Amino acid sequence: MYEIQGPRYLNSDVTVHFDSVEVEQAGPDRVRIQPVLGSPPPPTTKVAIFAKVGYQVVQTIFVTAPRVEEKIALLRRQLDELLDDGIDRLEVTQLGAAADNPSSQWAATVTVRVMGTASTPEPLSRSKFPEALDSLYCSSIPGYFLDGGAQRVTKPWARVDYWPALLPATALSHRAVLDDGSALHIDAPATTQPRSSRRIPNPLPAQSRSTTGVSSWAPSRMPVAATKAETAILACGCRIRQRGIGCAQPSRRRSSDSSYLRRRNSTSFGTSSHT
Repeated sequence: MYEIQGPRYLNSDVTVHFDSVEVEQAGPDRVRIQPVLGSPPPPTTKVAIFAKVGYQVVQTIFVTAPRVEEKIALLRRQLDELLDDGIDRLEVTQLGAAADNPSSQWAATVTVRVMGTASTPEPLSRSKFPEALDSLYCSSIPGYFLDGGAQRVTKPWARVDYWPALLPATALSHRAVLDDGSALHIDAPATTQPRSSRRIPNPLPAQSRSTTGVSSWAPSRMPVAATKAETAILACGCRIRQRGIGCAQPSRRRSSDSSYLRRRNSTSFGTSSHT
């Protein structure tokens, strides 16, 4: 089973009602599933096409709260200027959210997926994607870091895209291939039932429980790595430039070839917009 969209599981020959299923222990390492009800299948079936559409480079970075959304927006603007004009698309996607009241840096950390795509690998190679991300250590937001233990992306690879669609079940040839190689032709179902548009409510969430025994919360200290850096930067209202101006010392991880790091404009990160 996959692509579950609710208690109605759509198949080409039947719609299974998962909310009718009961599971009962029938013995050691044995369960009984009953009853399982169903209804006619939908008149359409899902099809999909996979195809190579170019090349991509994907890297995961990490951003520390607070104001994660604003920090990611700044990263996006900086990468727009760092990367080659031949890149077709740049996606900077936030995955998850920081805890409301983080008790550690990890609880305040958000994963960000950065992907660049192009029709050929050359623009991605010219952009030196990993080096560009490394250069932001000392020229971007506080609380920004990469996973030093992860394998680094060094070159573009083929990108495959996916296009799903619906077709009438009668337009497809449905058959089952048996172990002996013979095939059985299966006629389209004579009776179908369109999927109901009625919204099915989600299951009730489990009651939240504290694993620490704490029944009330007090404001916690912000992560040290973010707080000290942000306090220093925001107190002086300094301007952060891609070439490292405002950084106490140069990044040891930066590529020796820094010509591609030049920016046309500096980016303001003052106390009026960020904390």
